[in-house]
Amino acid sequence: MRPYVKAQKNDDRDAEAIAEAATRLTMRFGALKSEEQLDVQILHGARDRLVGQRTALMNQMRSILLERGITVAQGVASSGCAD
Repeated sequence: MRPYVKAQKNDDRDAEAIAEAATRLTMRFGALKSEEQLDVQILHGARDRLVGQRTALMNQMRSILLERGITVAQGVASSGCAD
């Protein structure tokens, strides 16, 4: 869509660029994803978010403990929160 960008991005301009690109005969379109591919993509995204939240929480707890003089090794295995 880069050649069709006119100014700041918004929904109206996106729709206009997509409509203009679709009218071009030389445009190539990617294949649609199957339901199974979409499901796997959703699961991977959810797991990535959960791992990120777990990491953030563990870092926060380690820093709170460190402020009180308690050192805890980094990593899931040392915390007892293994998968």
